[in-house]
Amino acid sequence: MKRTNRVVAVVFALLSIGVLYVTTTFRATLIIDAYLGAGFFPRAIAVLMLVFAVVLWFMEPRVRPETLTANDSESDGEKYSLLTDMRAPLITTILLIVYASALPYLGFPFATSLSFIALLALLQSRVWWHYLFAIAFSVVLFYVFYDLFRVRLPRGVLF
Repeated sequence: MKRTNRVVAVVFALLSIGVLYVTTTFRATLIIDAYLGAGFFPRAIAVLMLVFAVVLWFMEPRVRPETLTANDSESDGEKYSLLTDMRAPLITTILLIVYASALPYLGFPFATSLSFIALLALLQSRVWWHYLFAIAFSVVLFYVFYDLFRVRLPRGVLF
């Protein structure tokens, strides 16, 4: 667990440093409210991410020996595998990359519904209305942003 925390901490630290670098290239807009500018909130989130990454790096897992079961890899003598610990986060990351790539072609409602359903399947949800909610939520969210807020979201080639 400690090794996984350290790997995730390094990934988030590098990601936040990258965001901090990118936000320095933001141009000043015509509307600057109290000198905040367009990069203020991304920088604030990146700094928080960096702080949390440092905290995660130094966190010690608090597992009591009596809570370990016979199925735990440490008690079975099996070798620790980072890949088995990181399988779900890796699949989720790959799914988000595929989602971002497919978004311009499939459109927001369809791509978001598919990724939401894929995440539910990854979490092994067996409740049928979760999948129905995924579709309804994606469509409602699209129309709220597209019609009410007038934010242009990708409609895709099909729509």
